[in-house]
Order: sequence, then structure tokens, then C-alpha cells
Amino acid sequence: MAWKVDVFEARIRRGSDEECWLWTGPVDGRPGAGYGLSESPDGRRETAAKSAYRLWIGEIPQGKHVCHRCDVPACCNPRHLFLGSPAENAADLKRKADLGLRRGAGRPPVLTEENVTSIRRQYATGQKSYADLGKIYGVSRAAISHIVTRKSWQHVA
Repeated sequence: MAWKVDVFEARIRRGSDEECWLWTGPVDGRPGAGYGLSESPDGRRETAAKSAYRLWIGEIPQGKHVCHRCDVPACCNPRHLFLGSPAENAADLKRKADLGLRRGAGRPPVLTEENVTSIRRQYATGQKSYADLGKIYGVSRAAISHIVTRKSWQHVA
């Protein structure tokens, strides 16, 4: 089965080179995880980050994991992805936690004003729920709630 690169790329909401490129396709069902689900070139299910890594960087050696510098599970920006062993991935997460860095902290914002406008429109028209939008944009349901109710991003019309 041929890998459908055009279908994969169409499911990514690209930002600038520095911003997260958010996966808009299906996500895994684990609460709070929000990892994009894609298809590998051989037709197996894998994370969208793995597919992005294969497409734009290269093959993934056995025993290596695709890790996120930005810690945004839905991100597919190849500049935010790196390879690490399971132990290196765990150490990276611990280091960030010890430094007080949370998902996206100290990095360009995950959301843009355009994203916020789109979130509000999709919610207002009944297209998506808070949970759906959180998965799409790689943020929590609470973050979506704050955007919709204008507790955050008040400056955006």
C-alpha cells in the first residue's frame, strides 16, 4: 500500500518554522495525551510525529523514539522532533519537570490569534466540542474553555 503523503500533509495545520505544526487528523483516545494517529508507509498505525519524522528527516532506527522538544503531542514540526531512547525520553521529561517547564513553556505559543478565532467560530457553530478542539490544537479542554469564554485571549475579536 502506497503511503498517502498528500493526505498526511493535508492534516497538518502549519505555522511558522518556529511554531508547532498541529495535527488535525485522528488522535489517540488516552485522556490528556492527544497524540496524532497516522499511517506508516507500510500501512501500520503510528503517531503523526513518527510519520512527520520519516517524511521530513529520515528513518527511525530500531529502539529509538520520536520525542518532542515542544512537548506538544499534536505537533508535527520536524524542527521540534528528535530521536531518543526510552531512557533519554524519560530523562528529558524529568529534566523539563525539574526546571518547572510545562508543555510549551519557554517556547513560541502553541496557539495563534488565527487559531483562537477559529476555535471560537467552530465552537459557536456547534462543529466541535471543547474536548474535540483541545485534541485538534494540542491544548487542554480547560484552555479551550478559557478561550471560548474569553477568560484568555481577550484581545482577539
